[in-house]
Amino acid sequence: MGKVTVSRQGLYDRLWAEPMRTVCNGFGIDYKTIKAICARHDIPLPPQGYWSKLAFGKLVAITPLPLRDDLPDIIEISAAVTTKKPKQSLLKAKQSKPRHLSKSKNAEIERLIAITVNYQNEARPDRVPEINPIPLCRQGLSLFVSHKNLRRAVAIYRDILLTADSLGMKVSIDDCRTLITVNTHRIEVALQEHRRREKTTSDPLCSYKLKFTGYLKFIVRGRHSIYDREARDCPDKPLEQQIDRIIDLLTKESVRRQEFENLIAESRRQQDLRKQAEQERRHEHDMLMSDARRAINHLRLLPLIDRLTLNIDRLPLPPERTREIISQLQSGNTDGCQILTGADINTLIDLFYK
Repeated sequence: MGKVTVSRQGLYDRLWAEPMRTVCNGFGIDYKTIKAICARHDIPLPPQGYWSKLAFGKLVAITPLPLRDDLPDIIEISAAVTTKKPKQSLLKAKQSKPRHLSKSKNAEIERLIAITVNYQNEARPDRVPEINPIPLCRQGLSLFVSHKNLRRAVAIYRDILLTADSLGMKVSIDDCRTLITVNTHRIEVALQEHRRREKTTSDPLCSYKLKFTGYLKFIVRGRHSIYDREARDCPDKPLEQQIDRIIDLLTKESVRRQEFENLIAESRRQQDLRKQAEQERRHEHDMLMSDARRAINHLRLLPLIDRLTLNIDRLPLPPERTREIISQLQSGNTDGCQILTGADINTLIDLFYK
């Protein structure tokens, strides 16, 4: 057991410059002890989530050290290190294997990850990692991040793909696109890093450059860009803790596509029914028009039929042939008149207009 002396201002600067765990390990004390010391000497501590927000580039307010003349400026800390053994349940949780399939069933995913990592490790060591992204690999995963976050992005990608594969979803690559098949629907996914515009004076031709912020986002592509869904890094919940939400986004996208396909199929069925009804209506209209024309022609032939019947002996045709023509005209068939000669037609005309 030893004692360490530190000034009040020095302890405050160290607490706001390093995480609490690092400060505790440096003094050899636990979290409760350092918290009690700070409360006794009126030293403000960083709020919860301070270091996470700072890691993602967010601006966080710093609480200043209050002036207290009634408190001593030198603080004595007893460095009594007490190491606690972790619980057996935590040891089992750390040693347990992840809930994924066996290596043989995940060989295709591991191959895609290896291709992506090898391609991006061999690319462009002279580029600025915060500004220039790593180009896409045509045979690898759809990954668009800086070289600084490559390892974290690949680890997240692996967890997502292995979880999807364990649920029966198939992973494939098609020309720089990563596709996950969910219920026969091929859904495109991508892992990207958010970028923001920063003003620059080094390049006179370009006043702004896009710089990576460290925030990752997993995008689930919809049928169009307006239907894209994504899961983003949050200060209180990083992307590693949103695997279940990403799987839920994939499932919902598959349901939306199935509903859209059902809607299209129903629309086509209704269109076919309308076409069939229109064809039936036109056929019925044509039949009615044909019957109407036949009736009109029959009405026009009635005077001729009456005169032929009254003057059957005066025609230059045999009586049997005249009776046959009259029966055909009564049934609406005018083909029987095509064998008449010009003189016979003139005789019929004179008879009709007599």
